[in-house]
Amino acid sequence: MKTSKIVLLALAMGLSACTAVDHQWPKERDELWRLDAVRGAALHRALIVQSALFPYHFTPGTAVLNELGRRDLSVLATHFHDHAGRLSVRRGGATASMYESRVMAVVKHLVAAGVSEDFVEIHDGYGGGDGMDGELLLEILAGDEDEGGLPGLVIPLIAQ
Repeated sequence: MKTSKIVLLALAMGLSACTAVDHQWPKERDELWRLDAVRGAALHRALIVQSALFPYHFTPGTAVLNELGRRDLSVLATHFHDHAGRLSVRRGGATASMYESRVMAVVKHLVAAGVSEDFVEIHDGYGGGDGMDGELLLEILAGDEDEGGLPGLVIPLIAQ
């Protein structure tokens, strides 16, 4: 009898020491998830506004999209599925035949994603977006170091 009382007492003390386990996400994890979601939305928005692919989106010397190129073009394809627009595929230093092959690879990817060919105009130009006024940019770049300009930068003037 004495042994069973001791066991019951030990069991009661052990159970009283237990606390409920909270299976909710820690607040920090929830905040990180929200930051990732906002960052991802901002990245997608930037890609859509810019609507441009550059030579670094392709495996060097080929018309094969690299991982970054596939990711960025997938975001753009999702957008162009429902919205017409322009897509800049920059030629860079590629030969004419390499550039044409790259454009065809982009078109193939867009069509495979369900984008109507007449929804997207592909060109070799600058990406979109509001950007910064060119004159202001020249002032910033030409300013001296003390005023926030870049040291030793020579900006060629283009005749108008």
